[in-house]
Amino acid sequence: MNGEFCTQCGMQLADNDKFCNSCGSERTVTIKYAGFWIRLGATVLDLIIAIVGVLLIIIAILLGYFLVCKIFEIAPRGFGDNKEVYSSVMYWSAFIGGAVYEIIMLRSKWQATLGKKIVGIKVVNSVYERMTLTRSVLRYAAKTVIPAGAGYIASYLALIFPSHEDGLSTAGLLINALLVLVWYIMIVFDKRKRAGHDRIALTYVVRS
Repeated sequence: MNGEFCTQCGMQLADNDKFCNSCGSERTVTIKYAGFWIRLGATVLDLIIAIVGVLLIIIAILLGYFLVCKIFEIAPRGFGDNKEVYSSVMYWSAFIGGAVYEIIMLRSKWQATLGKKIVGIKVVNSVYERMTLTRSVLRYAAKTVIPAGAGYIASYLALIFPSHEDGLSTAGLLINALLVLVWYIMIVFDKRKRAGHDRIALTYVVRS
């Protein structure tokens, strides 16, 4: 039981009751949307958790690599000797680890990442219920791919036009920063505190 009572007859309601079992009145819940600062706090906490998680993943990959080398009697090559391999391990560990973490946690019973859970907020779908896995994936893609798109495009253009590499890289960073700013500044002006990815995935961040 959550301590909420029917506003019509005073009957106590269970967590999953949408209607009062006594008088049949529809349950009314006051939705409190999470604003910019509390969401920023949750993001900072998640960033700290993610950094620790990525470091653990990298350590596990390195241990596995050296273990395989020992089993098959192969001379190990240090990742630090190969910058491309090192960068790839860092990038894909961060990207895949971050994606799995957020998608699964938002789909879980908590409906929140650890950072969001700590500050007392959660993510719900358009009818204020738990998201499906598909919607959780869509939200993460909208949150990461679209704002970072300019940076990726500029990186590829820099490879094609090496003489303009510095200018393209700078332009990509500026556009990327602007898109991220616009993406999240929507929270301040939107009545339901939605960021860009919330609008695309039809989700809301509310207080638990």
